[in-house]
Amino acid sequence: MCLNFLWWGYRDIGDRRHQINAEDLLGHPAGGEAHAMKNIGHNKLVCINVGQRLGNEITNYTNFGKRLFRNTGTSEMIDVSNISNVKNQ
Repeated sequence: MCLNFLWWGYRDIGDRRHQINAEDLLGHPAGGEAHAMKNIGHNKLVCINVGQRLGNEITNYTNFGKRLFRNTGTSEMIDVSNISNVKNQ
């Protein structure tokens, strides 16, 4: 779950855009649609991310074609185009 406090801007969820205003509280549950946020106001964006951090996590950044792998203190961002499907034989 990600909680965000924004001054003024918008967020995209999938292909839908939503205006957001000061003191809006947003939730993005794990496993939900890809989302992005942009602050278009003059004040700083304050974003507080709250959630569980497991020893191993994989996060997809579908809008950027990236995947983040986290493994107990290390992380690596890769291009999805570099991932191949390995089939068991």
